Amino acid sequence: MSNNFSTIFNRFGDFYRRSGLSLKSFIIANHTFNQNLKNKRFYIIFFYFLLPVFGSIFDVLISEPSYYSGKAYAVYQIHQSLNSTLQVWWMSIFGQLFIILIASDAISSEFEKGTILSLKSRPISNVDIFLGKFIGIIILSFILVIPGGFIIYLTQIWTYAPKNFWWVFWHSLDELIVCLLVVILGFVLLLSICFLFSSIFNKSLQATLVSLLVIFAVQLLSSVFSFSDNLMSKFNITRYLQHFLNPVLYNVNTITTSGSITNELIGFIALITILQFIGFWIFSKKEVHQ
Repeated sequence: MSNNFSTIFNRFGDFYRRSGLSLKSFIIANHTFNQNLKNKRFYIIFFYFLLPVFGSIFDVLISEPSYYSGKAYAVYQIHQSLNSTLQVWWMSIFGQLFIILIASDAISSEFEKGTILSLKSRPISNVDIFLGKFIGIIILSFILVIPGGFIIYLTQIWTYAPKNFWWVFWHSLDELIVCLLVVILGFVLLLSICFLFSSIFNKSLQATLVSLLVIFAVQLLSSVFSFSDNLMSKFNITRYLQHFLNPVLYNVNTITTSGSITNELIGFIALITILQFIGFWIFSKKEVHQ
């Protein structure tokens, strides 16, 4: 048995080494993460994402807890509040705008500042650089969403079900986790598009403007020409949220002609993978000029 496990681990290690991945990806991710923490714009974005959290805490302080509401009503109200936070705040136009501003210059800024020369001169593969930067931005997304989501969740439980706090907590925790992961997945799509254009352009301003133009233009067109099965509609973040959040929060399936949630999720992940592959291919083919 131990020999079988040893063989499996050895094969996994061989695949890992052949893929070009290494711990250097996480070193790049850590560097990207720290770079963004030092940037003043991150704190502006962080403050925006905290606004609904402050609102939820303030609501608890000024409102009288509802001691007489039933468990089902409490869960419904909590879901309503969470859905409102996700769609009105975090995944709104402004929320998407801030995520684009974080990610759109992740690669292009390295070329613009000339720091890509020092990266490429070190024993670091293109996969490590590209994937490391992507992981670093995703970690930032987690920081923007996960803590605030849990705080809103806890304050809403205290508002609507103080007597049944732990019952409501455990019976709707899975839905909260799924909802937050859905938001993160939506951010990953935005990041994939931004990384694609950041790999194409050497100027941060160009990469940012083109990312903004393409993302919002495609969403606008997909809303005007609302065909449920076309590829363009996959980029509509509002549609994406409704299709995934409604079944989770309200047990209402808004997906009709597109198929099941599983098929939608597979298609969504496939789209992200394709965008990532194209972005990486462009990045790996770009020449670095001294």
